[in-house]
Amino acid sequence: MDLKTKFYKSALHYYEEGLNVCPVLPGTKKPAIEWQEYFDRRLAPTELDHYWNNGHDTLFNIGIIHGYNGSVSIDIDHDNGIWDILKAEFPELFKGRIELSGSGNGYHIPLFLDSLPDFGHDSNKDRPRGNKTWKVEDKGSVNIRARWSQTVVPPSFHPSGKQYLFIQKKPITRLSNLDCLIDWLDKIAPPKRRKPYRPKNVPSKPGIYNNLLEVARSLSCFDIFTKNFQLGNNQFTEYPNGEIKIHGDLGGLFVFPDNGWYHHESEQGGGPIEAWAWARFGTIDAKKENFRQILLEMAAYAGVPIAQFYKPGDEKLVNIDYRNSERVWEEQYAGYWS
Repeated sequence: MDLKTKFYKSALHYYEEGLNVCPVLPGTKKPAIEWQEYFDRRLAPTELDHYWNNGHDTLFNIGIIHGYNGSVSIDIDHDNGIWDILKAEFPELFKGRIELSGSGNGYHIPLFLDSLPDFGHDSNKDRPRGNKTWKVEDKGSVNIRARWSQTVVPPSFHPSGKQYLFIQKKPITRLSNLDCLIDWLDKIAPPKRRKPYRPKNVPSKPGIYNNLLEVARSLSCFDIFTKNFQLGNNQFTEYPNGEIKIHGDLGGLFVFPDNGWYHHESEQGGGPIEAWAWARFGTIDAKKENFRQILLEMAAYAGVPIAQFYKPGDEKLVNIDYRNSERVWEEQYAGYWS
C-alpha cells in the first residue's frame, strides 16, 4: 500500500470511529483549514476524499479535533516517570488505543467520554476552557485536550521527520468521565500561585520631575494599556477591590489599585515602565531593549516638555522635535497595537 492510500484509509477509519478528522499541513501540527467552523461539525466523507484521495501531491497529516462525540486525548509529554505512575494509578486508561508521538518522548491516549471535563471558563474567548496541563515536577507533564484543540495521529509525520505510531492499535476506550484522574492530578501538581510585583512609592500624579525616570514612574498603567496602546478596545471590568481586568484576547491582563499590573498568560507584571516595555516589545525587561528610548517615549506620551532632559543622540531614538516637544510619539504611534 502506498503512503497516500495509507493516509486516506486511516483518515476514513478515524471518521468511521466517530472522530472529527482535520487535515493538517504536511510535517506540521498546524490545521490546513479554518478549523473553528469544525468545532460543531465534522468533515464529510467527500471532504476527506478531497484532502487525501484526489490525486494532488500534498500529503496532509491527520488531526483529530476534540469535543465531538465526547472525544478527548490525554497527552503525556517529556516522560521521565509519569507514564509508569499513571499506569499504576489508572490502569483502565491503558487498556485501549495508545499512540507514540513523533517526538519519541510523548504518548497520546485517545478516549471517548460520556461527560467532558470542566476546566472552568475562558473569559477571553467566552467559552469553557478547552484543555489543561499539569507539570508533575521532574516526572513529565500531562495535558488533557477536551475542546477546541486537536491531536495529530498516526500515520502522520512529526516536524522532526519521525512518524506517529501505534503502541496499542486497539479500539478507543470509552469512559464515563475523568473526574478521578483530574482530582489526582490537581493534588500531585497543584497550580503555582504567583504574586504580581507591586511597585511602591510611585507618584500618583504628574508634577515637577527631576529626571525621565520619575516621569515614567508617574504614569498610570491602565492609561498606558488602554489609551496609548489601545489594548482591550476600551472593554474592561472594574472589581469592588479596585483591580481592573482589561478585556480582549490578552490572556488575563489585570491592573491593581497601587498601579501594579500582571499578565497571567505570560506570567509577567510590574509597574508603568514594565507595562510600556511589555506592550511595546513583549518583554518586561526594558533594559534588554533601549531603556532610554522607552523613557523618552513615555515622557512624550505624558506631554511633559522633554527638552530639559535632552542628551546628544536622543534624536536617533524617537522622532520627536525636542525644541517644540509636542506629543509626536502619541500622534504617530497611538493605536499601533490595537
